[in-house]
Amino acid sequence: FRRVLFRSLDDPLTKIVVSYVEGVTDGRALMAAGYKAVKLGKPILLWKGGRREQGLKAAASHTASMTGSYDIYRAALKQSGIIEVRDMDELADLVQVFASGRIPRGPRIALLGGSGGSAIVFADACDEDGLSLPAPSAATVTKLKDFVPGIGSVANPIDFAAGFLADNLAPKFAGAVDAVLADDNIDQLCVMLATVQGRQAENGARILADAAVRYGKPVLVFSSLPRETMEAAATIFSDAKIPVLPSPTRVAHAAALCTRYFESLQSLIGRAAGSDSSGTPDRTQRRILNEWDSTQLLASHGVPVIAHTRLNADGAGSLDAIRYPAALKVLSQDLPHKSDVGGVRLNIRDRADLEAAIPAMLDTVGRAAPDAKIEGLLVSEMVKDVVEMLVGIINDEVFGPTVLLGFGGTLAEILRDRAYRVAPFDADVAREMIAEMKGSSLLAGQRGQAPRDVDALVHLVSAISQMAWTLRSQLIELDINPLFVRARSEGVVAGDALVVKGGA
Repeated sequence: FRRVLFRSLDDPLTKIVVSYVEGVTDGRALMAAGYKAVKLGKPILLWKGGRREQGLKAAASHTASMTGSYDIYRAALKQSGIIEVRDMDELADLVQVFASGRIPRGPRIALLGGSGGSAIVFADACDEDGLSLPAPSAATVTKLKDFVPGIGSVANPIDFAAGFLADNLAPKFAGAVDAVLADDNIDQLCVMLATVQGRQAENGARILADAAVRYGKPVLVFSSLPRETMEAAATIFSDAKIPVLPSPTRVAHAAALCTRYFESLQSLIGRAAGSDSSGTPDRTQRRILNEWDSTQLLASHGVPVIAHTRLNADGAGSLDAIRYPAALKVLSQDLPHKSDVGGVRLNIRDRADLEAAIPAMLDTVGRAAPDAKIEGLLVSEMVKDVVEMLVGIINDEVFGPTVLLGFGGTLAEILRDRAYRVAPFDADVAREMIAEMKGSSLLAGQRGQAPRDVDALVHLVSAISQMAWTLRSQLIELDINPLFVRARSEGVVAGDALVVKGGA
């Protein structure tokens, strides 16, 4: 598969590569093909089968339990510029759009047509796909008033009313097309032919074909009619490489996907994930580190960790330096999810409260998990006024170390608002991950809350990706949950961590 894909990209006659895969054995080779395609300007359209397959059944961490194999495929495709398609219709539409060779400069669409219903459906689809229908410039509006009939509209959508492509009206339609495509506020033109056929469809096709050549902006057409009812027009559109799609929604969706692809090209050029697949961990001997050892590993790689005091397995140890309120947690490799067995107690007020909580916790955990080996207790400083995030690593068998970012705490697996990228990556990619999460507005400050230190979060996520790559021969899973994101300029700090290593 890799040889075929690379040979296709190297073929000077190949402009677009289309592929269907259910899985690959070397995910980074697939990403390398994506990066190469970006540099060559040859889109790869990939249909991934088996999207519902779930992996990592023996997951110990939140990161792994929340991750399926398709999550990582989707992230890898996006990260390397490969366009994922979901069905044959979408694939056929995108082949038409990319084959035109016309590059959209942005998401601003002008819509022309004589069908109000089609325009409404198209406008709804634009909202869903991130396209805009801006008002034409004042100069364009002035021109349009000379061409659009009084019962129509010069707003965007531009409504010509019925019969707008009859022989006597076609010159006015041509003037309107020129006015719109000359407008610097417009990046693409979409035309709703709907049920226009015969001579009128041919008139429209000739006008649009001529304008598309002169202006170079993408032109897309909606027609609901079979080709045989508008054969002459269909031939003109095909020769001019103007896509004709069978619904307004599909026109909008194709325009949006094409726009997003070209908008991302600049950031993708020069980007690549590590490709050395050597040094994968021995998964036959999984070893779970307790929280103390996990946080010590993080600290050794420059990750800020909350202040901890470690106590012996019987609770003995110095309590003098502890700050209150505090959290008390059990340490055990056998208990990766401590709260499930009563191994977490929050908001301990003072020393007397702590001294009472220690034996109570040991008793509760002992009854809930009698076979677990207790390695000690951890007393941690509690922080206030934070947003709780989750940052994790999963060493995938196909793509290698991959980073997850999501909202954390006890709601991590309920909210499931998360983003993935294949490691290693830079701060720009980390910022993209934050932006694509639905709850990212929480970090900007909501309902009187202070804006969070997003820059520190970006730096940490990027650093974790470098750590994931450096330790790829050792790490199977890593969880930082919660990661406390403080107010702007106050940084981030890991509140809890879990590491699963391979080997003895």
